[in-house]
Amino acid sequence: MDELNNKQMILLTMLTSFVVSVGTGVITVAMLEEAPPTLTQTVNRVVERTIERVVTGSSTPESSTVRPVTTITKEVTIYAKEDDFIVAAVEKNQPRIALIFAAAEATGTPPLATGFVVSRDGVIVADQKSISVESVVLASYRITIGERSYLAVPIKHDAIGKTPLALLKISDTIPSDIFDSVTFGRQTDAKIAQTIIALGGADGAGVFKGTLSKFHYTKSESTTTPDHVTAIDTNPKIPEDYAGALVVNLDAQAVGIVVNPLVGTGLAIYPASRILELVTAVSSGVAQSTPTSGEPKDIVSAS
Repeated sequence: MDELNNKQMILLTMLTSFVVSVGTGVITVAMLEEAPPTLTQTVNRVVERTIERVVTGSSTPESSTVRPVTTITKEVTIYAKEDDFIVAAVEKNQPRIALIFAAAEATGTPPLATGFVVSRDGVIVADQKSISVESVVLASYRITIGERSYLAVPIKHDAIGKTPLALLKISDTIPSDIFDSVTFGRQTDAKIAQTIIALGGADGAGVFKGTLSKFHYTKSESTTTPDHVTAIDTNPKIPEDYAGALVVNLDAQAVGIVVNPLVGTGLAIYPASRILELVTAVSSGVAQSTPTSGEPKDIVSAS
């Protein structure tokens, strides 16, 4: 033993401990095999409890802590289809379409013309030629808006004969009658290649889709007043039975009305700015008998 150095002494000690441990294990197993079942169950329970405590004690606080749930919100851009805008524009403006009948005509006859409501008190704009019988505007008309019918009379104004428009005023209203009128967009919003929808063709249920293809202007007599748009062409051309139809853009705003021009043949879109000028003049009682500076004397035919 004296001849062994420190390392050798450590190795001898470890070897002795290993042999003793193996011997102890063998003896323990042999004794347990000969021991009664009660003692064996007790030993197993002690071992299981010891292992359970060691595992529980070694678990970290992070593993036993409930972590908060993180919600990640992702923004998704949804692109609306053109068809959705068209459907919305039609649904919004269809209740504003007016079917115009001669007052003496029997119920059930086809409408004489179509028009649309431009004021909440029941003013309707229509194509003058469409509501004329033998080139004469009648004294009264029967108007159908939705499921209700009304009596309407023409509004006389000094611009008659100088505009393709006719204005009718519903005369048999009750105090609670408030009409849903169209919304006018700014004239500057109308652009070449802009998509438009015409409502009210044929029996009032027709829908036409096209694009603005050309603007016609009447030159202003004043150097300070810009030229006026007097007609707008579309591609494809508007069908012949759409006179009086309301023309709107994809924002459901009125762009104009389809009319028979005073000069030439074929239908044309009369711009919303001209409608507003006439309605404003009539409502204020200052409709001019002669065109004001820059006001067109007629509408040109859409080619």
